[in-house]
Amino acid sequence: MEHENIELVPCSQEDIDTLVDLARKTYYETFKVRNKPEEMDQYLDDAFDPETLLEEMDNPESLFYFLKVDGKTAGYLKLNTGNAQTELQDPELMEIQRIYIDPDFQDSGLGPLMITQAIRIARNDNKKGIWLGVWEKNDKAMAFYEKYGFEKFGSHDFMMGDDKQLDYMMIKDLAKKSEE
Repeated sequence: MEHENIELVPCSQEDIDTLVDLARKTYYETFKVRNKPEEMDQYLDDAFDPETLLEEMDNPESLFYFLKVDGKTAGYLKLNTGNAQTELQDPELMEIQRIYIDPDFQDSGLGPLMITQAIRIARNDNKKGIWLGVWEKNDKAMAFYEKYGFEKFGSHDFMMGDDKQLDYMMIKDLAKKSEE
């Protein structure tokens, strides 16, 4: 898919309605097939409540970006540093907590653009590594991250409503030179 204008732009609190809608839509579309509707609903209501997201946006150690394609919001990215990281809280690392593409823009080459932008942001912030969590059943995502130099280094529990799931933690060493 050919696009004229693609950019990653910071989100502001004025964008909260767009962020809530996009976050709920992309998360639901990504995980609906392998999760119970009631678990999904509970998670969506907790994680993507406007007040919750506004609090996260207020944290100076969290960064939210929209991916804009030809003026349309096509995805979003949430990065955490310092104490905003969901785990580790290592000042030399950055976490990709959320990286999602709207289903209407899937398979248009935007995933590679978003991951390389996240890596560039971490490098520009002089981070030694960038990490993320990925659901153990999301083989496609794991293969994608591995292609960009991420390696498994641990795991943690993730609560989808009342369902305890396992996420693998993956990290990319930014000191290593690799293809992005």
